[in-house]
Amino acid sequence: MFLRIRTLLRFALLLFPVCSLAGQHALLIGVSDYSDSRIPDLEGPVHDVAALRDVLVKQWGFNESDITSLLDAQATERAILQAIDALESNTSEGDDIVIYYSGHGTSASDQDLGARLNLPDGSGAIVGSDFNPDKLNRESLSDSVQDGLIVGRYDIKPRLEALDEHRNVLVIFDACFSGNAARDANAVYRPAARRQIDLSLWLPASPEKAGGDASAPANAATISRSRSLQSTDDNNFTYKNTVFFGAAAEDQYAVDFSAADIAAGNVTSIDGKPHGGFTDSLLRALWLPQSEFDGLSFNTLFNRTVNQFNVWCKVCGHTPVSLPARSDTNNQLMARTILNVPQLLAVDHRYNAANEPAFTDALIVDTESLNDTELALKALLPNGVLAHQSVEQATSPDVYFAKDALSMVNAYGSDGQLITALPEQIADGELSQWLSGRQWLKRRMHQDLINEQGALQVSFRHPMAGNSVTQGEYIYFTIANKTPASLVMLLLDAQSQLSLLYPVSEQEQQFVLPALKTLRIPSESEQPLQVTPPWGTDTVLLYTLAPDHNLGPALRQLASLDTIAFDHPSLANLVDTLDNNELTYSAATIRIVSTPAQ
Repeated sequence: MFLRIRTLLRFALLLFPVCSLAGQHALLIGVSDYSDSRIPDLEGPVHDVAALRDVLVKQWGFNESDITSLLDAQATERAILQAIDALESNTSEGDDIVIYYSGHGTSASDQDLGARLNLPDGSGAIVGSDFNPDKLNRESLSDSVQDGLIVGRYDIKPRLEALDEHRNVLVIFDACFSGNAARDANAVYRPAARRQIDLSLWLPASPEKAGGDASAPANAATISRSRSLQSTDDNNFTYKNTVFFGAAAEDQYAVDFSAADIAAGNVTSIDGKPHGGFTDSLLRALWLPQSEFDGLSFNTLFNRTVNQFNVWCKVCGHTPVSLPARSDTNNQLMARTILNVPQLLAVDHRYNAANEPAFTDALIVDTESLNDTELALKALLPNGVLAHQSVEQATSPDVYFAKDALSMVNAYGSDGQLITALPEQIADGELSQWLSGRQWLKRRMHQDLINEQGALQVSFRHPMAGNSVTQGEYIYFTIANKTPASLVMLLLDAQSQLSLLYPVSEQEQQFVLPALKTLRIPSESEQPLQVTPPWGTDTVLLYTLAPDHNLGPALRQLASLDTIAFDHPSLANLVDTLDNNELTYSAATIRIVSTPAQ
C-alpha cells in the first residue's frame, strides 16, 4: 500500500508543480551590448540570462511570471534600480530572491576605471548598458542615475538592506572586481575577452587613488596581504539574510567565453554557447541531480559551483568568492536553503559532467615550446598522460612548458599560473613522477565533481583576497561542515609530492567536527603556516566523511609517510572508498599560488 501511495504521489507531482512554503523570485540582468562605442561588448551575458532562466524554471520550479529579465538596452541604471525596488513590493516576507548580474564591473582596485572615479574602498560597481564616462562626476558618485554606473555602497546596499529584513537573498555577480588583476599571467590558452573596461584614454587618473600617475599599477602584493589578514573583517557586509557570490576576487578580472574560444577548443561551455566562465560553472551546478525532496543551500550551491569551476574554467585564472566570511554565526546562514524543493519533472533535463566529450581524466600536456634536447617529454609521458598534439578533440592542455631566462623549464597550468620550475636536465623518473601527480590530481577532482555532497565550507583567508600569496605571509584554514563529520586533508605540492595534512595524530583521527562549527587549522594556539619557497602552486584536497567511516587504519598509515606514493595501498583504499560510494562525503579543492615578495 505504501508503494502504491508513493507512486500516485509521484504521478501527481508530475502533473502539478510542488507548492513551496516560500515564494521564489529572480531578477536576471545581462548586458552584452553597451550603448557607448568605447565600452567593449561581451558575448556571454545575454546567453547567461537565458540559460539561468531556463534552469530556474525547469529544475527549480520557478514560475515564469516571477522572473524578471533585463537585457542590453533594457538594463539601464535607472531600470536596474527600479527592478530591485520592485522586488520589495512584489514579494512577501520569507520569500527567496535571486538577483543576478552579468556584464562589466569595476572596483577601487581597478586602475583602468574604478581608481579614477573615487569609488569607495571595499565597494564595487556594476555597469549598466547606458554607461557614459562623459557623464561621470568623479567627486560624487552617490546621487546620479544618469551615468550608468551602479555603485554598491550608494545604490545597491540600501536596497539590499531593505530586502534583507524579511527575505532570503542571493546576489550573484559575474563581473570583474578589477581590471588590474594581481594574477594576470600571460597564458596562451586564456580566453581573450574580459569583463573589464579600460577607459584610460578618456579618464585621467584620480590623484586620490592612483597618486596622480595614470600608469602606476596597484601594488598587488600589498592588496593581497592586507586582505588576507582580515579573515573575519566584514565591515561592509552586514546583512543577516543575504549571501553574495562573485566571479572573481577584488583584484581580479572575470573572463567571458566567446564563440571563437569555444570553436577553437580553448574552453567548453555547458550548451556550446558563449557564457561567463563563472556562470557556466553555476549552470552546471544548478543542473546537477537533486534528491526528490531536497532544497539547495547557499553553501552547497557555492561549493558545487566552485568544484565545477575548478574543472571547466581551468583557463580562467580568477577565483570565485562568497560573502559573508566564515564564522559560526555565518555558517548557519550559509546552510540555509535558498532554492526550494524542486518539482519532479516528466523530462529529465539534469546535467552529467561525465557525459561531455571534453571530460577526460587524461592529463593533457603541451610540449610545443620545447625541443627534444631540452626535455624529451613525448617519450616520457606515463600512462594517463597525453601530448596535446595527439588529442583528437580540441581541448586546452592542463599543463604547458616554457623555458625561462635561467635555463629552468617552467610548468604552467592552463590559466597561466606557475605550477613549478623544473631543471632542464630533470631525470626521467622524476619527470614521470611529477606528471603522474598532476594526472592523479585531475582524476581526483573529476571524481569528486560527480560524487561529493557539497556540505563542506572551507577558506584559507578573507574570501575577497583570491588565492595568491606572497613570501612571508601567514595563512590558516577555516573549515565547517553542514553535518557532524571527520576531516581529511591531502596536500599535493608544486613538486607533485603528496602528503596527509590532517589527521596526523590519534587525537585528530578521533575528532568529529560538530555541525556548522568552525575548525581552524592550525588552531589559534598553534603557529600559522608561513609562505616560503619554492614558489608555485600547491593544491589542498579537503574531505569531510561520515564519522563512522572505516578508514582509520589507512589514514594512520598515510600519516606515517612523509611522501605518499600514488600507488600506495592505503591511498588506494581511501580513493576506492570514495569512488565506490561506500560512504557519503563532501569535498573542496583549494589552489594556493605563492610568489616571492616584490
